[in-house]
Amino acid sequence: MRLRILMVELVLIRHGQTAWNQEKIFRGRTEIPLSEDGLKQAQILASSFEGSAADAVFSSPLLRAVQTAEPLAHTLEIPLYKDDSLVDVDFGYWSGLRRDEVRKRYPTEWQRWESGDLSLRFPGGESLLDVQQRLARFLDSCVRNLTDKRLLVVTHRVPLKLIMAYILHSPTSFWQFVFDTTSVSRIQHNGKYWSLLSLNDTHHLRGQNSQEDF
Repeated sequence: MRLRILMVELVLIRHGQTAWNQEKIFRGRTEIPLSEDGLKQAQILASSFEGSAADAVFSSPLLRAVQTAEPLAHTLEIPLYKDDSLVDVDFGYWSGLRRDEVRKRYPTEWQRWESGDLSLRFPGGESLLDVQQRLARFLDSCVRNLTDKRLLVVTHRVPLKLIMAYILHSPTSFWQFVFDTTSVSRIQHNGKYWSLLSLNDTHHLRGQNSQEDF
């Protein structure tokens, strides 16, 4: 008798657009709602999943992620769980600052940020490695406890970059991944390792203002 391989598929989704994205302000744990365009993006995204099957939505507890996740859960009639593992990085003193302000105030840390140094600990905040480790625990939990499931995961740009670097065993690739607002990426675990199935799919936003933001 041939054994059936149990897999788990994660559909990784970046939250919709906010005003701070467009103004290139570091957000981190600051609570910011979706902009009007972001709310439209979330509805369009949910509509694109009509007729699809999924078992649950897991979301960062931050408002911008939850506002993106709720239409998905409603459309697919599946439960929505808020998970602290998916929260955005704690940028500490960088939160609320524009990129040019951070570059002037924290030149040494900024250089490490631009180089993709995962050991960087943001002043007053956490390190990128801290974030990656909690995301790795989330992924491992999905593999252990949610096999044979298809899960939607709504989170933020930096966590998505760190997830990709982790599953591909490529810690230096942080800046090589692009995740537009409400983009969809898919990964799958086959019982041995993670595979990347698709990356930064934004076909649902055709005709919309989906230009890359911060």
